[in-house]
Amino acid sequence: MKNICSACHGNSWNNDFYDGFDKAVQEYSEVYFKPAKAKLDELYEKGLLDKTKFFDEHLEVEYYELWRHEGRRARMGGDDDGARLRLVARLLRVQTAFCQLYGRG
Repeated sequence: MKNICSACHGNSWNNDFYDGFDKAVQEYSEVYFKPAKAKLDELYEKGLLDKTKFFDEHLEVEYYELWRHEGRRARMGGDDDGARLRLVARLLRVQTAFCQLYGRG
């Protein structure tokens, strides 16, 4: 991808852009996905959720929404050049969904 970008942009711009994108993906993973997955696994281990069939319980659907829809918005928001405000708005949606799912905030 950097080869395509380098047709118009210099190395410094390319490196800064991809570093920022990598950080956005890493932040989503560390702050939202990993804790949500750990909580879901904990609920399965305690027998509070049935692991035999996914999507048969509300928390499984909410987890999917956090991972697939909100997570995608957050991760892909990191690749919008010049759109940091949209990224912040997307991360706010992720944070709101995460807090609703786990009763925080």
